[in-house]
Amino acid sequence: MNTKEKIKLYILSLMFLFVMVIFLSMNIEPPPSDSELKYNIAIYYILYIIYYILYNWLPILMLFAIIYCEFIRREFDFELNGSASDSLLVINCKSENYEHLSFLATYIVPFAGLNFDSPLKLLAYLFLLVVIGIIFVRTDKYYTNPTLSIYGYKLYRATLADHVSHYHSVIVITKHDLKKGQNIAYKFISEDVCFARKINND
Repeated sequence: MNTKEKIKLYILSLMFLFVMVIFLSMNIEPPPSDSELKYNIAIYYILYIIYYILYNWLPILMLFAIIYCEFIRREFDFELNGSASDSLLVINCKSENYEHLSFLATYIVPFAGLNFDSPLKLLAYLFLLVVIGIIFVRTDKYYTNPTLSIYGYKLYRATLADHVSHYHSVIVITKHDLKKGQNIAYKFISEDVCFARKINND
């Protein structure tokens, strides 16, 4: 998986943050009323729309970000479900789903107490998210993705083997429950991270 794809998965992991920012920054106060404008309905409603766009530019931007996240998720689903190489045997595995909660609690929830009424604060938050993203991409932690968890993906740390070699301490992303002794179809998306599908043995 190249850096661009890792960045996309990091952006996808921020989907809940984008939803949270919408609720924290949305302005639903009515615009200042002008009795003279109400006589010209067309102009009044045009100004009404412009007012809400100007005062809700951040929630609107977050809405587009959420739409982009959904596009990334569908692209990710298509890529991972579209192809897999030969099978591997699960030698042992353990759940790593707590990684999703760790990311959510450490990097997303703290933003709930922030406010977005200052351009400098917005720049500071953006800078923080960029720094976190760089760290996650460079350390290959992009798979700690709470958004994927909501859509049914699970994380396992496993030892896998084929007739040639063993793969130790591999992070497996899958929609299935992995167990020792199962055969899985797999696709490595980086050196120590792979996507897997359970193979029915019947």
